[in-house]
Amino acid sequence: MALLPLPDLQIEADIVRLVDTFYARVNEDALLRPTFNDVAQVNWAAHLPTMYDFWSSVLLGTSRYKGRPMA
Repeated sequence: MALLPLPDLQIEADIVRLVDTFYARVNEDALLRPTFNDVAQVNWAAHLPTMYDFWSSVLLGTSRYKGRPMA
């Protein structure tokens, strides 16, 4: 089965949709949900904006993310 190409991420709303969709799926997954919520105790209110900034910097060149993701 051939996969159809996905549209490029071009605006901030695309990045928010990508990040929100990814983490919604994480929270629906029986194996990943406990890792993120119980083990890592992710603070979603803080984490999601950080991920928006990270991916905006990587994909749109906004330079909003100032952290070190591989530290």
